[in-house]
Amino acid sequence: MRWPNVADVRLSEDAKQTRLAPWCLQRALTHSSELRWADEVKVSSKEEEPELHLTETLRFAEDLTAAAEEGHLDPLVGREAQLERTIRILGRRSKNNPVFVGEAGVGKTSIACGLAQRIVQGRVPPTLRNKRVLSLDLALLLAGTRYRGDFEERLRAVVKEVSESNRRVILVIDEVHTLVGAGSSGGEGGGMDAANLLKPALARGQLQCIGATTLDEYRQYIEKDPALERRFQPVLVPEPTEDETEQILLGLAPKYERHHQLRYEPESIRAAVRLAAQYINDRFLPDKAIDVMDEAGAKVRQQLFLEAEREEEMAERRKLEEEMEAVREQKAVAVSKEEFQEAQRLKNRQEEIELRLRAFLEKPVSCAAPTKGADVEEKLRLLRARVEEAVAAERFDEASELKAKEREVLGWSKGTEAAWVTETDVAQVVAGWTGIAVEQVSATESARLMKLEQELAKSVVGQAEAVSSASRALRRARAGLRNPSRPIAALMFCGPTGVGKTALCKTLASCFFGSEDSMIRLDMSEFMEKHTVSKLIGAPPGYVGYGEGGTLTESVRRRPYSLVLFDEVEKAHPDVFNTLLQLLDDGRLTDSKGRVVSFSNTLVVMTSNIGSRSVQKGAGGGLGLGFGTMEDSAEQSYQVIRELVHEEMKSFFRPEFLNRLDEICVFRPLTKENIRAIAEVEFDKVAARLLEAGLHVSLTARFKERVVQEGFDPAYGARPLRRAITRWLEDSLAEHLLDSTAHPEEESELEQRALVDLREDGSVQVHRLPNVKKEEKELTEA
Repeated sequence: MRWPNVADVRLSEDAKQTRLAPWCLQRALTHSSELRWADEVKVSSKEEEPELHLTETLRFAEDLTAAAEEGHLDPLVGREAQLERTIRILGRRSKNNPVFVGEAGVGKTSIACGLAQRIVQGRVPPTLRNKRVLSLDLALLLAGTRYRGDFEERLRAVVKEVSESNRRVILVIDEVHTLVGAGSSGGEGGGMDAANLLKPALARGQLQCIGATTLDEYRQYIEKDPALERRFQPVLVPEPTEDETEQILLGLAPKYERHHQLRYEPESIRAAVRLAAQYINDRFLPDKAIDVMDEAGAKVRQQLFLEAEREEEMAERRKLEEEMEAVREQKAVAVSKEEFQEAQRLKNRQEEIELRLRAFLEKPVSCAAPTKGADVEEKLRLLRARVEEAVAAERFDEASELKAKEREVLGWSKGTEAAWVTETDVAQVVAGWTGIAVEQVSATESARLMKLEQELAKSVVGQAEAVSSASRALRRARAGLRNPSRPIAALMFCGPTGVGKTALCKTLASCFFGSEDSMIRLDMSEFMEKHTVSKLIGAPPGYVGYGEGGTLTESVRRRPYSLVLFDEVEKAHPDVFNTLLQLLDDGRLTDSKGRVVSFSNTLVVMTSNIGSRSVQKGAGGGLGLGFGTMEDSAEQSYQVIRELVHEEMKSFFRPEFLNRLDEICVFRPLTKENIRAIAEVEFDKVAARLLEAGLHVSLTARFKERVVQEGFDPAYGARPLRRAITRWLEDSLAEHLLDSTAHPEEESELEQRALVDLREDGSVQVHRLPNVKKEEKELTEA
């Protein structure tokens, strides 16, 4: 709308026609003053602005605007909404101090760097043009302040210089919550800290500031000081989605490619985002994905260096060895001709070559990038320039296509050139960080997973159903078909004591997770009282032990890829099951400090003795369908017992708890044949331990059968067998070993041999066999 000038206003003599005259006159006067003010601004903007004097400020701050002009800052990809809101807040007349609030690693500081780049590019409103963005370092301000008043003097000098800059400086204070209490002389509030020193300048508008802090610290420090909070305008910076993070990494990739002197495949960038989001749970995107991408580049660069060093080393070593051989031949000829001076010279040369060969590994080797033809290099240069242009304009689909064309120009097939970071390299980095096998399943591992039942059956005898259930769960997890937000599997092992429930857990930890140390075992008899529930996730504030973390949550935070065993879970207090509901359904728990601990990479197993009486009745034929009646009825008997155990569990556990279990595995009672097979496994373990001590043990069939007879008890499973082996075998062999050490005339290089048998009266007899020299034994075995 064009407002009329003063001269255009005509006052009518008619009263009815003069109602709008005063209003039009007022608007005309206002418009004229605005035009005069705009002309003055244009004239003043053409004049040269006075030079900034920031001597003290630059001692303690980094000039982000200068860094942006020199191209040292990483590009800001995404975060347009947050950056636009920041620019709007900075353009306000009052309370124009934004503070970025978000979790660590989501990109708060990057937005400030993006603002500096926008100012350099001129893509900001006139009110922000020609401003300088300085990042203030409070640690530098505090460093070296020996006496009281030194810190305040430095800070006042900075505030004075910024205030005299006529609003041409924007201070960025990372971790702005550290202002509260910085430089304070102590006391309960009211102290003259950095925050109180800045409040007057912030209130008068002489100081323009951008802060950055986390949600918890903003709530703990800034919100508690209303006078400080009202001077800042919070800008929430949420964690980006995986798609947004992928765009961020595509924008940052050229910087990291120039640094590492290699290229990133698009698949590797997607893998960095996907694997970081899935397996690294204690950090936030995009920070963790950027770190994965960066370390993958460093890993490939290191491999290139080692390969080049190895090739150059081998070439030079071959050259030195050839020269050494030639010198030796020449020296032999000189000695034969009695040319001793020449022979001495050649000997000195030989010693020099030997020294070079010995010290060759310490020689620094350079790793040059592979060279290409001039035409290829020119095409690559043009393509890379177009990629950077597309990324700067945020045309990421076009950038991805250009990178694919670049690969075609290079003529490198996927996975055949070490100068490319592949998806496998990224997976190996994540696996090294977390200990989780996230690489693609190899042919060898695939064959091992398909035969996992046979591997588990070697240690756990007679429990085919439980072994099969656990194996299926592990195969689903390794093939990537399971729900990523839940645990690998939640299994309940039920059955009488001593049938192999805990042994199967140890074997699972060893086979799938790498070692038995990967098993986190919690004895639920320690959680029988109501107050012990807090031990799982940590004591609440105000109670003893607060801050130490929970037994369960801390163990999983340190070892996220593990088997969690809740042993004898029925002994726990009912409130414990309320805590486990969230774990089994969502795959996470929140500890007493508010940290979310992920259980998505754990195998949760619970053992219970519920239903053991039903199993024993079925084994003894008490149900009329005992296992020992007929072979055809054995499976039917097991199914009946399985149903009875399920009914007992329904009467003990709540439905919402049982409904979250993937499978309830009922262990069969051990038969005598099972005990005999377990005895063979235990005999082999004892023999292996004794072989390390230099004693080769053989057992007669009569002795083995006696141990099995003594160790068989259907009511107690395999534990009586363990006691029988200790009493009948280990005790006798201990006496034999102590007796042999009492004879110092026997030579240590002889391997002792013994045969364990039974006497006529049934007692154990250890026969000493002729010793064999260890060298002869090795030759015989070979």
